[in-house]
Amino acid sequence: MPTVEIDELEFQQNKTLRDTITKMMANPKSKRKLLEAEKILNPEKKIPEIDDPNPTEEALKAQSKAFEDYKKEQEEREAKRDTEDKIRSLKAQKDEGISKLRRDGWMKEAIEEVEKIMDDKGILDPEIAAAYYEKQHPPQDPIMPGGSSTFNFVEPTDNQDDFTKQLFASKGDDMGSLALRQAGKTLAEMRQQRARR
Repeated sequence: MPTVEIDELEFQQNKTLRDTITKMMANPKSKRKLLEAEKILNPEKKIPEIDDPNPTEEALKAQSKAFEDYKKEQEEREAKRDTEDKIRSLKAQKDEGISKLRRDGWMKEAIEEVEKIMDDKGILDPEIAAAYYEKQHPPQDPIMPGGSSTFNFVEPTDNQDDFTKQLFASKGDDMGSLALRQAGKTLAEMRQQRARR
């Protein structure tokens, strides 16, 4: 190989450039920049440090994904907790409403109908469903004895029972003893009916 002569200045410049590149190649950050510059000049050249994934970037991506997954999991957990709290609150409201209906004297069958209305109509408050039930099932007018809706307080009629006739006959003088006798008679009738069952 032929020898090329260079002057002192050119030798110093080459040495300085070599030393600088050697130092740059020793530092991972500057080495990557040099290799990226080389890839720009020679795109077809295979440079593993550039062509293969950057481990720092891969680690950052993995950390970022792990954080996003954690954040999503926390949000889902919080949303689930909120939903469960709302469901518990609605159940407590329903239970309290049903208990109130029982305290107010509602029968089991009517309460079941109220619960069915709540399910069918999407009503959350039992009192609202009960009001709807009452609107759909108004109470019947009371039936008066003897088939008449009027009662004659002045004179007894033929279809009144013995007790009522005795009350009219006593004109209020013997009401206490009449009431005791009638209560005893009614109790005796009830006991006889129970004995037959």
